Amino acid sequence: MSQDHFKKASEKPFSLTENERTEIGTALSRYLHMADSDRTALINDIEMTGSFRQFGYGSLIGDPSSENDKEYGGIAEGWEKGAFCKDRHYRGTPDKLSVTMGALETENGEGGLPGVVQEISADENGEGCFADRVLKNIKDFALRETSLNPIYEYKVIDITTKRHGAVKALICAADPENPLYLGRDGEVLTIEDKAAIIATSKGVPDSSPRNTGMAYWRDHVHCCSLGGFEPDPKIQKLVELAEQYRAQLEIDNPALFAELTILEAKSAPTGAAKSVTYATPVYNVDVISASNNPKRVIELRDGAIEDADLLTDPLSAARLKEIQILKDELEAPTLH
Repeated sequence: MSQDHFKKASEKPFSLTENERTEIGTALSRYLHMADSDRTALINDIEMTGSFRQFGYGSLIGDPSSENDKEYGGIAEGWEKGAFCKDRHYRGTPDKLSVTMGALETENGEGGLPGVVQEISADENGEGCFADRVLKNIKDFALRETSLNPIYEYKVIDITTKRHGAVKALICAADPENPLYLGRDGEVLTIEDKAAIIATSKGVPDSSPRNTGMAYWRDHVHCCSLGGFEPDPKIQKLVELAEQYRAQLEIDNPALFAELTILEAKSAPTGAAKSVTYATPVYNVDVISASNNPKRVIELRDGAIEDADLLTDPLSAARLKEIQILKDELEAPTLH
């Protein structure tokens, strides 16, 4: 075998310069506060594979942060998703928080989280050098997720795929040490409590096209369909209950029902059929029992809000200022 063949076999698919490694590492640290071990694993994987990947398991599927060269299904083994986080901005407000999605490693290490790998590759025809594209994707991702509802920590994990084997990807993980962490069903709130909050919550005006709790979770069902998989059974139950409570809200509080429905009717999920908006139910509420001992939806919601202390903004003024500085920096034009 020739020396040239050995040389080619030993070459990495893509080589970063020391300056590029430093720039990417700095971006991961500053914008995503990523741990040293995860930064090193991600940068090494970029060189070993010539690719940079993110793993979407929720709204990222239908609303990617950047343009991607390819997308394909995968499973995060030993992970799960659920209504694990509080929402103070997009589906809730600082004085009445809602609940939103996060991912956690399962307690027993079993199970798997389905989603979509979003990838850019050095061998694809893209404008500019690959390192610049990686930096742009990191910044776009950070701008989307480093938000006024900062619920995530960012990890690099193995994703099992049928088409590409095991690949490494960036995932948004719920941070149990975060003041906006809520916990699994039953830790602080029951699934019924969370469903009542979802059915009745709204965020800061115009902060998102999915500006109510119901719009966000209905969108999740659509995103699962786009990704080619069914919602997790626990999430399906959560959304079914929320649909039941929303239908009940029309009787309990017609004014709030109308306000939320009007907000939801302004936007439609990605790939939705004509005339389908976020106001369109995703489950048939006629065949769903809200609870074995149902309460009126407003009573159930108010009790849940009090139990989880959702009337107190857990973020300090200093933390909010820090987030805004990062957002302003990410939104500023890049100068070359």
